[in-house]
Amino acid sequence: MFDRSGLVLPSSMPAKAVWAIPEDFKRASPDTLHALAGLLEMPRSELLKKLDSDRNFVYLKCQVEMETVYKIEKLGI
Repeated sequence: MFDRSGLVLPSSMPAKAVWAIPEDFKRASPDTLHALAGLLEMPRSELLKKLDSDRNFVYLKCQVEMETVYKIEKLGI
């Protein structure tokens, strides 16, 4: 969709929610956790707080751009 001067109006972009199973991260290396926190643009302490849960499933961040999701996948977690 375009405005009257031919510029693209805001449009939706694909995004994903990033979630985790906290139990799976108990053996993650500090370097991996640091890299993940950086990709999610959150302090490492906030990431660790979310992962320190008795729940089976936690959301880490919503509306993450696909480019970032691909980088997270490359971490192998």
